[in-house]
Amino acid sequence: MERASPPVIGSIMLVAVAAAVAVGVVRVGNRDVAFCQKVLSGLIDGRPSVKRWIDWEHLTALDVNVGAAYTQLSSQEERDKYRRAFVEHFSRGFRQAGGVAGGFRRWRVHQRSERRIVVAADYAAKGKTLLISLPASGSKKLEAIQWQ
Repeated sequence: MERASPPVIGSIMLVAVAAAVAVGVVRVGNRDVAFCQKVLSGLIDGRPSVKRWIDWEHLTALDVNVGAAYTQLSSQEERDKYRRAFVEHFSRGFRQAGGVAGGFRRWRVHQRSERRIVVAADYAAKGKTLLISLPASGSKKLEAIQWQ
């Protein structure tokens, strides 16, 4: 049995990886992009664990200042209920609108400044791009999510 030469194997691997990235199977190597993919996936799936990756006090979602409403809640119990309801409603709303988690393509860092990182992903079914904002330093938490 004859072995393929290293350049041939490398070319085959490169084509396979490019195809997987193109269809959204493989996550792009950037840590900020991978973090945003993880958070968005958690929100779409309605996973309670995603709550820890959100900056609730400063969150803006689809042009709604979620953080302002959140900070008005006086008790920890109310805040817990609010976080749970947000994740559940995000998931339900995405699915009711016909959204498909695997529909996001071309994940990339769209903008980077000293204060903020904005990750973008195209969503062909809507013909729009989703923008997800994170702080550039400190702990990574979702600060904003909106369509462009």
